[in-house]
Amino acid sequence: MLWLNPIDYKYLYLSKLFKKKLMTKYSDLQVHQGEDISFRLEIVDENGAVKDLTGLIARARFRKSYSSSNATTYSFSTSFGDNDPTLGLLDLTLTGELSDDIPRGRYVYDVFLLRDSSLDISEKILEGQIEVMPSVTSII
Repeated sequence: MLWLNPIDYKYLYLSKLFKKKLMTKYSDLQVHQGEDISFRLEIVDENGAVKDLTGLIARARFRKSYSSSNATTYSFSTSFGDNDPTLGLLDLTLTGELSDDIPRGRYVYDVFLLRDSSLDISEKILEGQIEVMPSVTSII
């Protein structure tokens, strides 16, 4: 289930079912240059119960294409919602300072959960395209 919170449009909520063999969810995102923006992912198990993310870390990156190995790669800051991994919330954040420096255009992104101790890839939970939109007014 994918929906925008009507009270705060900057938060994107994504419910994700965790099973043994997962299909990665796909979602397109938009970012305006110079804007602080956060996306919140809500991760649940196959029964709809909150997934405990204790012992995992998240990585979320984007670049012009999956195959562009020499292209600049940008990273979201990641944190657990309310600083509590047992809540199953993962926040992806870009500061206005960083988003202002990203050239406008389309990018591909993905989000991985990794085992904290070994940094092995545990699960690719989300992927899609990000469109960086220009802004007329400089916020920074």
